[in-house]
Amino acid sequence: MYQDSFGRPCDQNGYLVDPRTKEYIRGPNGQPVHSSQAPAAPGYGGMNTSNYGKEPPPPPMDASATLTQPKMADLGRRDDGQPEWYRMAWFPTSPFFSTRPDVGYQPRFYSVEVLNAAAGTEVVSTIQFDLPCRVVAINGSSFSTAAGNTLPVGVGPRDSFMFRMEYTTGDRLHINSRIASLYVGTAERPGEIGGVGYTIDGGSVSIGITPLIANLRINIALHCVEMRGPRNYVTSR
Repeated sequence: MYQDSFGRPCDQNGYLVDPRTKEYIRGPNGQPVHSSQAPAAPGYGGMNTSNYGKEPPPPPMDASATLTQPKMADLGRRDDGQPEWYRMAWFPTSPFFSTRPDVGYQPRFYSVEVLNAAAGTEVVSTIQFDLPCRVVAINGSSFSTAAGNTLPVGVGPRDSFMFRMEYTTGDRLHINSRIASLYVGTAERPGEIGGVGYTIDGGSVSIGITPLIANLRINIALHCVEMRGPRNYVTSR
């Protein structure tokens, strides 16, 4: 018995296996589910797989908003005699990939730069996304453009500015602007988002950068998995 990157039982080819029955976890089409297609496979741990790959059912017609937000105890499963919760790894980031054979993927780095902006003043830059993608990690650094090209003693390249990112819908990946070393990694040690990443379905994101000292060149790079469907390319089929 082998394990995938989440520690889930699988065969040597990466197909998930029920640890109790030793049988394959199967999707709605009856085919075994590969670990790369199921970063949060509902079938893991003996749970029902009949809804794998499907959206949750819509609420009934008489559904209404609740003024009391659910607590943690309200969110666990309550039917079928199944466990209320299951565990899965959050890192490394494992984005969803489509099971459609005609969907392609392209790694892409989107980036912004802030040059010699005033200290203490936020600069908002926009990145436009023409294709759906998932952000896997956010990396960045800063470089002093002052004489000597050195940062103050004790100040790291990501401690010299504050950072936040907000989607065009108003959804904030970072609720507040904070010192960038809390949010931003490097190419050597990527600032992984975790889970399945952050989905961007076209549109744009606004990146807010606030230099904490003057004379800085600040670069931010979003490491993305770009998804291309049949309308993005032409084949002979």
